[in-house]
Amino acid sequence: MFRYVLLALKGCAMGMADVVPGVSGGTIAFISGIYSELIESIKSFNPTALKLLGRFEFRKFWRHINGSFLFSVLQGIGIAIFSLARLMTYLLAHHPIEIWSFFFGLIVASAAFVARDIRKWNLTSLLGLLVGTAQMATAPESMINHQSLGVCVGEAIVIQNASAVPTSSPSSEVEPHFATG
Repeated sequence: MFRYVLLALKGCAMGMADVVPGVSGGTIAFISGIYSELIESIKSFNPTALKLLGRFEFRKFWRHINGSFLFSVLQGIGIAIFSLARLMTYLLAHHPIEIWSFFFGLIVASAAFVARDIRKWNLTSLLGLLVGTAQMATAPESMINHQSLGVCVGEAIVIQNASAVPTSSPSSEVEPHFATG
């Protein structure tokens, strides 16, 4: 039960980020450690899931899609979007530097998480780090002026480098593991 409350809170944080233009809830999912499970759960909406649903095997369908996880996260996102949208709009209008700084810090933290997982640095990963850092260094000014091209390019570079990082467990490529219960 505590796990699902925690997932809902992480979903709330994702929803708060989604309310801010140019900021992704995926960044929060990544930092909070649920990104991989979220992606695998979304990917589980496949022909097998449809067959289970078509045969009215709801329990098997729910387990197959990792329904408890998805429900908790989506519930948190929904709560945040509907309850915090006005607050975030107010904060963006009256305290833009503080809000953008907070979310910029989250982006930098996610880049640090990716960098720590790179086992072997080479010219490509170093170049990606330098280009991404240069792009992100220009982000605060462009974020305040609502011209977030630098942020988008910087995030794209971080994501591209993250996709090149091998997973920490070779078995995670074979079959996703979802907690049940």
